[in-house]
Amino acid sequence: MPVMRDQSGETLVELLVALVVMGMVLGALAGITYAVGDRFLAWDARVASASTDSSLATALEADLTHLVPCQADDGNDQLVLCSTLTCRPEVTYVVVASGQGWLVERRQSARSTLLARVSGSPPRLSADRGDAGGTVVGTVRATGLGAGGSLLQIPYRSPEGAC
Repeated sequence: MPVMRDQSGETLVELLVALVVMGMVLGALAGITYAVGDRFLAWDARVASASTDSSLATALEADLTHLVPCQADDGNDQLVLCSTLTCRPEVTYVVVASGQGWLVERRQSARSTLLARVSGSPPRLSADRGDAGGTVVGTVRATGLGAGGSLLQIPYRSPEGAC
């Protein structure tokens, strides 16, 4: 009579079957991850586009409470805001080319803050400036924002006696 030995472990065929099954499962997970990643990028672009105007508007409104445009200009790739006390440049809003369009950044000293991403043609920043009895008044405009090329207008009025 043959002697039965205790056999533990798997055969080569069982290991190969397990390897094929694991490959199929990991392939399916990779496909799902890729699809979700694409959807996330599309969602991120929609959120960034929707918040373009509000981020830029919020930053400009906050700055225009104590800063004024250093000079009037009819639209270019930067807007320089000066202190109402020292009449020196404090903050610069800059339009910068990027690989996928244009960026609008707020720069103060060595710090730069991204406010908007714009695709298509570059946005333009402009300001008009007038004097109302010792007070500087005007409107800051940002054109070419978002998909429809929307216009953002923010009126400002400096404290009395500002430069």
